[in-house]
Amino acid sequence: GDHVLLSFYSSFPLSYCDPIIVPRDTFLIDSISGIDANPNRLYVIRETPFTNNLLVFDTLSNSPIISMNIAMTPKFIDVNYIYLAVVGIDGNNDIRLKVFDTNTMTTLADTILGPMADNPISLLVASWQLIYLASQPGDSILNMTKYNLQNNSITASTIYSYSGAHAFDYDGSYFHFQPETDSVGNNFDTHIYKYDPYNMQQYAVYDLGVRFHKLIYAGGGGFSYYSYMHGVVESALNGKVMIYTNFNYSLVDSFQTTYQVDLIESDFRCPVSL
Repeated sequence: GDHVLLSFYSSFPLSYCDPIIVPRDTFLIDSISGIDANPNRLYVIRETPFTNNLLVFDTLSNSPIISMNIAMTPKFIDVNYIYLAVVGIDGNNDIRLKVFDTNTMTTLADTILGPMADNPISLLVASWQLIYLASQPGDSILNMTKYNLQNNSITASTIYSYSGAHAFDYDGSYFHFQPETDSVGNNFDTHIYKYDPYNMQQYAVYDLGVRFHKLIYAGGGGFSYYSYMHGVVESALNGKVMIYTNFNYSLVDSFQTTYQVDLIESDFRCPVSL
């Protein structure tokens, strides 16, 4: 079948920069559509509407401490210290957002986001107040939907109207993307667009002249001091990584691997030794 072997590790700091990595357990789970972590907890969503599709593990258990069906087919998950957000498709084929309190797992919000959120591609819990969802309902449009937890308001806007997004990621505040295609002959598909979801407006455009397989903000969202964007150069191998400053895309470094790069995690708060 489509079972996935999920290994769960815990990090226990002896000091701020000297953790011990301890294997906790291994779980066999099918139909995983998303995984995210909070201190001492692991959150898993399964792409099924019929059985329990939101599972929560902690560092002390070898089975879920919470297992529930959230009455939709989950597609995306994001968590910060306070909130857990899940976006999925409900029984009416609407895009639905559910927000949970990470301490009690009670439902704080349950809302339909509207047709501009169709075909979601990326979700971010940006703050204690705001949740962002990027979507591309068609081949030639890219939308951003902002949900405000405090007043339950929804704001949606088209952020690019020539194509969908090819490579993209959030940096904790902004949404970075490279268009899928350039339909006007200006090489826009080698540009990086930086969009500000808070103000719902374009923040900057960077003409890098490079086509990317992935954009990866590798510093763990808004909780890291690692302010660099990684661009995986599109090629037959997809193994070259360009490292840019997050705020103005100045090239600071690059490296080559022998394998395709899809995930990166980086930080520089602690020294590294061998």
